[in-house]
Amino acid sequence: ERNDKTLKYNLDWMSRLPFKILWVSGNHENYDMLEDYQLEEWHGGRVKHILRDQIIYMERGQVFKIEGKKFFTFGGASSHDIQGGVLDPHDPDYAQKRIAANKARLPYRIKGISWWEQELPTEEEMQEGIRNLEKVNYKVDYVITHCLASSVQRKLERYFGSGDFIHSYKEDILTEYFDRLEQKLQYKYWYCGHYHLDMEVDERHGVVYEGTEIETDYYNFTALNTPQDHPARDMQDTFYLSPEFLLRTQTSAGQIHVMEAKKP
Repeated sequence: ERNDKTLKYNLDWMSRLPFKILWVSGNHENYDMLEDYQLEEWHGGRVKHILRDQIIYMERGQVFKIEGKKFFTFGGASSHDIQGGVLDPHDPDYAQKRIAANKARLPYRIKGISWWEQELPTEEEMQEGIRNLEKVNYKVDYVITHCLASSVQRKLERYFGSGDFIHSYKEDILTEYFDRLEQKLQYKYWYCGHYHLDMEVDERHGVVYEGTEIETDYYNFTALNTPQDHPARDMQDTFYLSPEFLLRTQTSAGQIHVMEAKKP
């Protein structure tokens, strides 16, 4: 929810970053909450300003013109971690199904809490994407999505074999839609997430997953009792983005975040 403490904390932290955050939806977003934000035009496409002009959600099927480059955006993907099912809290058998999934150690998601049917697009959203691409003659510089086309997704089997890991990422209306776009769309590179790894699938497709490497001076040094005159704080040892933000130099900073968020 928009008044959630964790959300407020994260928005406050991100609002102080020295750059804008542009993002597309994944498959675990709170789509009900996203619907509460107002649609606006921005750089040629439709967006929702989650936090003023600092954190911007890019709608599906849009073409944005940013600093001389064209970006086609289309978020969403099928949840792959639902072997225990998508459970409905209003189902009379909800408690029993949840207990059964826990006993079987099967991952599951809960409708309206950790799963939303809007994770996959509507026909209108897909058609809007086609209309916007037609306006630019199917030529863009970059494609930003959460999942890949079915044909490209299958290439991941080269790295993971035919085990359950890769086969949990099934083909669906969105991956098939991307397959159709691949036949006509001209672009330099296609970026996605979703597959929980960082890799270059081929010369034109990359998967980006790892969390941000940006940290504050406080969490990276001060909260770890690093003295102000410690050599690690020197400009030649740490890359500073601004007086407050830097590229994380150690993993210990993450421990501080966890200790603040959770009780002992």
